[in-house]
Amino acid sequence: MLRTPSRPPTRRLLPRVLRAHSGSVNDCAFSPDRHFIASVGADRSICIWDADLGSLLRTLTGHRQHVNGCAISPDSTRLASVSNDATLRVWDIATGACLTILNVDGILAQCAWAPDGRQLVAVGAGGLYLVEL
Repeated sequence: MLRTPSRPPTRRLLPRVLRAHSGSVNDCAFSPDRHFIASVGADRSICIWDADLGSLLRTLTGHRQHVNGCAISPDSTRLASVSNDATLRVWDIATGACLTILNVDGILAQCAWAPDGRQLVAVGAGGLYLVEL
């Protein structure tokens, strides 16, 4: 006897849409402490949102081309971003200050923090980059 596969549970969208980018949104990340959401976009900006209220806290600027990826550190204090401008940047979430700029060969697509927050890894056209902080 054939059984009908069960349907996945239906999910509903949150009742709000967060909008601040003037172009497409390329990536997003939740902070491990669940206080912040970061979004990055084709408009070269990074938006930091209050995760509970959905309000825009600050906009980080400095990348010269599309921002492709982001990751929030395990302690929720720093944000890493990667871009078509061949840079990986590390930002202080509380102040919006750019703490580190690493120039690489080629476009960067994604990044991730090590669980202890002491290293970052980024991937892009030039390969895999492991960064000690």
